[in-house]
Amino acid sequence: MTTEIHGNHIVSLLQEHVESLHGLELATGDSLIASGLIESFEFINFLSVLESTFEIKLELDMLDFEYFETPDSIALMLNQMKERIAKGGAA
Repeated sequence: MTTEIHGNHIVSLLQEHVESLHGLELATGDSLIASGLIESFEFINFLSVLESTFEIKLELDMLDFEYFETPDSIALMLNQMKERIAKGGAA
């Protein structure tokens, strides 16, 4: 059984790897994209962080901004991906 990913883990990764979020208090339900907290270049770099941290490959058809709007929605998407992989499906 795999460990569930929580929004707090995503918040920590964001604060560590996204320069504009360093030192910013961020909640798991905070809007990242619509609010402008994370810029497009930072977002693309953060996708690489997610891939390396969770050993996954994000495909273009998965890049619906709805999945990346909050730390909680990112965690939910990653958990769903990990569940599909664990069942033998594609990421």
